[in-house]
Amino acid sequence: MTDTAFCATEAAILAACVLWACSLVFIRNKCGWPLQTGAKKQVILLRLAAVLALAFAFQTSLSWSVVPAIALCIMLLSLNSIVLSFVLSLYPFKK
Repeated sequence: MTDTAFCATEAAILAACVLWACSLVFIRNKCGWPLQTGAKKQVILLRLAAVLALAFAFQTSLSWSVVPAIALCIMLLSLNSIVLSFVLSLYPFKK
């Protein structure tokens, strides 16, 4: 495994997790970000960007082989989701 491919995969999966979290309505409501007109399109675009980032991560990790690439993406996706949810739980949300 090369360090460059691993770092690019990690960065892309972290970006996918952040984009997906920003698209979730309950996080937007807790943070006090109002849903304005066109919010449905914004959510769709954020989720599409998250899927594209995940696809880029998978393509980057294919420099090894398919099974380790899938395992790496699943492991990083799980780990980053857990870390992101922990960080969001520490953030003092508006009420």
